[in-house]
Amino acid sequence: AQSFDLVTMWDVLEHLEDPRGVLEQVSRWLKPGGVLALNTVDSGSRGARMAGPHWRHLAPPHHLQYFTRASLLHLLQDFGFRVMAARGQGVMWAADRRQAQLKGLRAVVEAVATHWRIRPLADALHLRDEVDIVALREHAVPPV
Repeated sequence: AQSFDLVTMWDVLEHLEDPRGVLEQVSRWLKPGGVLALNTVDSGSRGARMAGPHWRHLAPPHHLQYFTRASLLHLLQDFGFRVMAARGQGVMWAADRRQAQLKGLRAVVEAVATHWRIRPLADALHLRDEVDIVALREHAVPPV
């Protein structure tokens, strides 16, 4: 307990049966002021919603959990974290399982959403289908 300064969870939460239990444990592991850095899918992104049933992260049984930014922020707050940064990551659509390449307007929009010079626009429009979070542990979760 309270022995780590940093915990990273890249592409982890969406694979867990009990993400609440894991975040509760992580909160206990981190020292006050410790940092949690994570990346997970963002089912509330405009890109995910526009892709609908063809969204690349709809991948049961591998993905067991789907988060929106809002649901993830509330979950982290439940375990004593204050979100310092949340940034879109990933792509808008990417090639789905049924087609090898994007074509036409989808290909153009994907190129715009993923090109580094256009990133602020893609972020402002909430196009990216993953989210990176950096959160500070402000207070410990009381023991069970």
